[in-house]
Amino acid sequence: MMAGGFPLNQPIIIDDGSGVPSVVAFFSDLELDVVMLRFADEGAVEMVTDDFEHITFSADILSNIEFMIEKADELWRRLDLFWSEKEQNWVGWEHLATQPETIE
Repeated sequence: MMAGGFPLNQPIIIDDGSGVPSVVAFFSDLELDVVMLRFADEGAVEMVTDDFEHITFSADILSNIEFMIEKADELWRRLDLFWSEKEQNWVGWEHLATQPETIE
């Protein structure tokens, strides 16, 4: 529920709400708080913590984040094929976006 129906521990492509792709991942810390990572196409990672005062890591979580950075870079390379210099925008990338699981 806290990941909004998206899978945990794997980078995915989503629509950021403005028709632009974002590469993100959700993971849970040692206290089972779900945190979002936002991967920039330059290799930077932003941790979106919302209202959490602290996040608790283990060596396994940090190793998993390192693995997700590598996978996120691969997703950005796939997305690069959909950048249009002519339109200065992303075109036709939407089929790569992961859709959240719906809970009935």
